[in-house]
Amino acid sequence: MKFVYGCFSRQSNPFSLPVPLGTNQVWSDLPLYVSNQWSSNELQVFKTRQLRALIVGTGITIREEQESIFRQYEKTNDIAVFNRWKGNDQIFLYHHDSLLLIPDLLGLYPIYFMCLPEYTVFSSHQLILSSLFSKQVDHDQLLVSLLCSSMTEFKLRKSLFQNIESVPPCEALVWTDDPIKSLTEGTTIFRNTLLETVERRVKKKSHISLDISGGLDSTPLAILTSKNPHLMRSGLTYQSESVHEWEDGTIAKEVYENYGIDRLLGNSISVSYLRLFGKEVDRFLYRCKALSI
Repeated sequence: MKFVYGCFSRQSNPFSLPVPLGTNQVWSDLPLYVSNQWSSNELQVFKTRQLRALIVGTGITIREEQESIFRQYEKTNDIAVFNRWKGNDQIFLYHHDSLLLIPDLLGLYPIYFMCLPEYTVFSSHQLILSSLFSKQVDHDQLLVSLLCSSMTEFKLRKSLFQNIESVPPCEALVWTDDPIKSLTEGTTIFRNTLLETVERRVKKKSHISLDISGGLDSTPLAILTSKNPHLMRSGLTYQSESVHEWEDGTIAKEVYENYGIDRLLGNSISVSYLRLFGKEVDRFLYRCKALSI
């Protein structure tokens, strides 16, 4: 059987990891193993001072392209660079104190994992995890797999065994020991990202449509876009008769009246006339959705 098997520890203390027979350790200092059945052209290794990766699969992506992708990821930590990868390869990547698992883009060869108290184990074959950790068959998923045998969307999205998950195609799974940022640090990063996102958007567009619900996300966006007088600004809002949303309604009114919203848009589910921000309207504006056109 061809498979990859490994773990990511969530603690610094020594622990015992069961290892399948007939395997070789890829690197002596990392708990990553491959079975003996692989041919040499199916396994590739990439290594720098800060990054180590095992590539399993077709090898369609040439070495120069691989190096370019890995170097870019090493500099940016942007997982999206792996969208440039060609072929149905699985990538097991260690970067600093983090582990990144990337299944093939089509999802034909999932990567399975289990979260345990001491560590998280993963494998390219679900039978390895089920046998090492004595997991029972998930009969509901087995039935789905049999009924939808030709539909990978249903068959491969979940393991046939209980408590074993799979990484969906076109997604990646990341484990890291980096500490969670404080609220102050997280708020600063979010604020800067929001500012940069809005600034990039308004440079490319002449018309911005946005939700004016009075909430924490829409209000800063409305105020930020109002600082660009060349834009045409349309607001999508609603009126609620609930006393619990009176405060949000007051903030939304403040935004609409004082931050240069040019037009008011909405969808109708009522013919009743309501007062909305000082204007008569014959539509009950009920959808609150942020739009960028």
